[in-house]
Amino acid sequence: MLLRGRDSNPLWELMGLPGKPFPALPRSISFFPSLPRNYIRSVHELSKPPNGAIIQIMSASKRRSARRPILDLRNDYLLFAERSAGTPAFRKLFYRIDGKTIDVLRDGDLSCAFFVSGVLAMFGLIDAIHTTVKATRENLKRRGWKPVAKPVRGAVIVWAPKKFRTSGETHRHIGFALGNGKAVSNSSKRRSPRVHAWDFRPVEEILYKDLG
Repeated sequence: MLLRGRDSNPLWELMGLPGKPFPALPRSISFFPSLPRNYIRSVHELSKPPNGAIIQIMSASKRRSARRPILDLRNDYLLFAERSAGTPAFRKLFYRIDGKTIDVLRDGDLSCAFFVSGVLAMFGLIDAIHTTVKATRENLKRRGWKPVAKPVRGAVIVWAPKKFRTSGETHRHIGFALGNGKAVSNSSKRRSPRVHAWDFRPVEEILYKDLG
């Protein structure tokens, strides 16, 4: 296809503006100056461009997306989770309940769900932060995380309920699979995340989402 001339302007007509002058080439058309300005060829039909000219017609949005960097989400959130080991950042979360300010995590004793949901929320992989394993697991499934049989790297592990002697309470536990037999989750004893064996207690469910 060959488009030429300032009077007929078929390219201008294709843009929905018939009969109007064609004062300049659109920004979406890149060219070498060696090509005369009244000749425009489609890149798909230009096998031997004159004078070595190369024409590329591309929308501005495609050009922007071609240059835009993309987060490597799997490596990013796992690296953040693993390097959070020992941090006190997840020890406290305050709520106003009946006019009183209460640390619902009890100074890191109940921080496992806050740790996992907080990391995932930072990278847009979950809708909000949560303070319970139940709410975190439900949110993950709504976002497309599926049960898998093995603790593949990047999966979220939900450990089975366990009764604690000191408090008499029963709690599930949640954390990230790091691969090579390792996982990272909040330690109620240390009151901060720590790296440990993924099977340190019975597993109830493993959730995974393919991020590409």
